[in-house]
Amino acid sequence: QVDNQEKILNPEGIYGHKLETDLLLVFVLSADLENMITAMSRAGFDVANVMLSGLASVSAALAQEPKDIGCSFLDIGYDSVQMLTFKDGFLRGLDVFDFGLSSLVLPLAEELKIPSSIAEDIIFTHGSMLNIDNQPKQDVLIKKDQGYKPLDRKIICSFIEEKINDKFVSLKERFIRYHKQFGLQAGIIACGKMALIEVFL
Repeated sequence: QVDNQEKILNPEGIYGHKLETDLLLVFVLSADLENMITAMSRAGFDVANVMLSGLASVSAALAQEPKDIGCSFLDIGYDSVQMLTFKDGFLRGLDVFDFGLSSLVLPLAEELKIPSSIAEDIIFTHGSMLNIDNQPKQDVLIKKDQGYKPLDRKIICSFIEEKINDKFVSLKERFIRYHKQFGLQAGIIACGKMALIEVFL
């Protein structure tokens, strides 16, 4: 802001008495960053820039229009979800939630006593985030030991729905607050493997 005027992309050359700005400060251990850059260099790559992973995903997957009219962008990783909220082309909020794809994969693997790789395959091939109790019964064959064991698909979908509803409560509450404040016409846009699960949004 320059003298309380908003939406000034570049204040250079503008006369005013008061300059204000909102800053996003991201802290990282210098040793971790240096180790990452060193590893990339040893692999034969030059590091041109370093940025927050969520912002990198935005630059690769989000067009300008949703950022202008308002949206919350979900960058869903294996262990966390970053929610970046935009309006009028500006980043208005950044929230990080400590759950991700692993919050589905690991509990399902433990429940069915199967490797996490198989649990992940089951989630994406037969899972849904919507209760399917009103649909005909479908058996999913799960490889165990030397044979296969049938499992009702409804059990898998019910398990996913329960975990998602539990984990996404805080995310939903945060989005509602942003929506009331800014009016996010583009709603929620998600990227990441979890977004491929049937009826994610």
